[in-house]
Amino acid sequence: MKKSLLVPVVIGILGYIVFAIIQSAPDKKQPSTLTNSYIEKETTNKSIVVDPFARIESASPTQLNHIKYALNHGYNIKEMYVVKSRDFDNVYFAGALVNNKIAIWAIGGTKSRISLTMSMNNYAYKVSGLGMGSSLREPMTLADDGCGLLMQYFASK
Repeated sequence: MKKSLLVPVVIGILGYIVFAIIQSAPDKKQPSTLTNSYIEKETTNKSIVVDPFARIESASPTQLNHIKYALNHGYNIKEMYVVKSRDFDNVYFAGALVNNKIAIWAIGGTKSRISLTMSMNNYAYKVSGLGMGSSLREPMTLADDGCGLLMQYFASK
């Protein structure tokens, strides 16, 4: 190869490499859209789906036993899950299928050390007799963070 052709060829190769690096760089943050209760982040050729129920956890044995012991005679828990409240400190909302209906409680404390427990819906009150969260000085309602998520979760099953 002649010396005069070497410089343009090297510049051309370097230009191609730089172009390839720029094209393979990740996209800047794209806006999110809400679709079918799932959050999808739009990217060039991909969608990342975030599970709307990711905050739901299995109830601890302590939480499960606490609610089981509170149930009136003839009521049984089929399954129970909890969500840590974002509205209240040291509160878990617990949802259970009790005789195939949804019952929701607010359980104070941690997963292993329980304090006050309140019924959040009428069915929870009926099956356990635990006081209603709506009767507190600072009322708790089904509109509080976590309750609706548990209701949606059980309704989707």
